[in-house]
Amino acid sequence: VNFFAEGGKHFLQDAHSQGAIIAGLAARRTDKEIMKNIEFMGVAPATHMPKGLFGDAIHLESERDFVPGIERWLGGIQDSAPIISLAPHPEADFWDHSFDSPTYSEPMESHISEFLGKYGAN
Repeated sequence: VNFFAEGGKHFLQDAHSQGAIIAGLAARRTDKEIMKNIEFMGVAPATHMPKGLFGDAIHLESERDFVPGIERWLGGIQDSAPIISLAPHPEADFWDHSFDSPTYSEPMESHISEFLGKYGAN
């Protein structure tokens, strides 16, 4: 929260796997006005953010990763922010869950560039 107290305007929160669970729990305990200025990018997320929890949110998921599907199989995804299903990169591991998987490199860079294009580096 110091980021905003010190004049920051917009923040991009990325989270991988269990980090998405932690980010979602923290978001639910944070002032809604602050949350309007935070965008979320989940990479191979273990949970999905509902629309409106963050100012904006996106989930990046490899077709060869079962972790993001666990919540779906348990019937827990409801009114989720967009989920982008990605074809695994040819050099990705068989279980394509790693944050540094080449499957996620371009989509992450693209989303970060888009964020910086909208808001600058603050």
